[in-house]
Amino acid sequence: MSHRTPKLLLIAVLLPFLVGLGGVALADGRGTGQYEGQVIRVLAFEGYTDDSLVKSFEEKYGVTIEEVYVYSNDDIFSNLRAGAGETFDMVTPTSSIWPILIEQGLLAPLDTAKLTNYESLSETMRTLPGSMDADGNTYILPFTWGADVLVYNKDEFSEAPDSYDVLFDDAYSGKIGGWDNSFTLAITALGMGFEDPFSMEDPQFGEVKVRLCEQYPLIRLYPAQISDYVNAFQSGDIVVALSGGPEVATALQGEGMDNIEWVIPKEGTLAWVDGLAMTSGARNPELVHLLIDHLLAPEQQAQLYELMGFGLANSAAIDLLPEEAVQQLERMDPASNPDKRFVPWGPVEDFDRWTQTWNEIKAGC
Repeated sequence: MSHRTPKLLLIAVLLPFLVGLGGVALADGRGTGQYEGQVIRVLAFEGYTDDSLVKSFEEKYGVTIEEVYVYSNDDIFSNLRAGAGETFDMVTPTSSIWPILIEQGLLAPLDTAKLTNYESLSETMRTLPGSMDADGNTYILPFTWGADVLVYNKDEFSEAPDSYDVLFDDAYSGKIGGWDNSFTLAITALGMGFEDPFSMEDPQFGEVKVRLCEQYPLIRLYPAQISDYVNAFQSGDIVVALSGGPEVATALQGEGMDNIEWVIPKEGTLAWVDGLAMTSGARNPELVHLLIDHLLAPEQQAQLYELMGFGLANSAAIDLLPEEAVQQLERMDPASNPDKRFVPWGPVEDFDRWTQTWNEIKAGC
């Protein structure tokens, strides 16, 4: 069945904002058993190495994928900077930290000639700013994309919440879920109407911290994992929450909770791209290239949507999705939200300051 391919203009919107740094046959050993028994260590966001995505790869090459799930770019950066580049082979960072990971030598360049699905990516996808160094070497390829949203229980709202203000509403005190991510500061800044949420002046940064400190007594919990959100919504502990994408609603709907929905607030959203990258300490670069190529294939991309509800890097996967899924993807498309701001996740000047401030907020300020 063919579908109308969505415009997927999110990536085009990202291009002006993301900060940039300036055919050989695949030697994969298929059928030779040369990788038998090897282990690929992956530092990834939850779900990105789900069995439905990688089991066939493990069986094909006789390898094991060992994943450590992280829940924010704070975790990725701190792990790699602490020397985990020697511990992990592959990582899935968000676009906001691509430049700093490359600058600090924490990633190794990719040989795109070894990726059979590389040419299936659009030129825009292949050349996202921040994914290459000043010499044009590619370090990161996009895996998926999305936008930060509000997730809510329809039974508790006569109308869909249309503003981030709901997260600061006393009427829902003790029933609000935050999001355990330092970029909650940027989302709050967006909601407060600041022009550039990632490059705030000190007074603006201070105002954002004060607002989040004032919110603290209203918060039931700051979920980090999808399972944290799922458990909290299922138990009724929370009725509305900030989330990094529609995956929470997707998971809950999969559990039979059709009363859970997501919405992009009127103030707009922060848009992100998660990528696939090889660490500078990767033990078997050839095998990492094979895994990246596998995850970019249309079949795995379509499965990723079914699993998480995120956007697709390889548009060839669109034809593998049911019409309802295509419609859901279009809901995240800026073309479907012309009256809302889509601000790409960007690098911040002092990442440590953001992390420290967020930790202070979570501790009650």
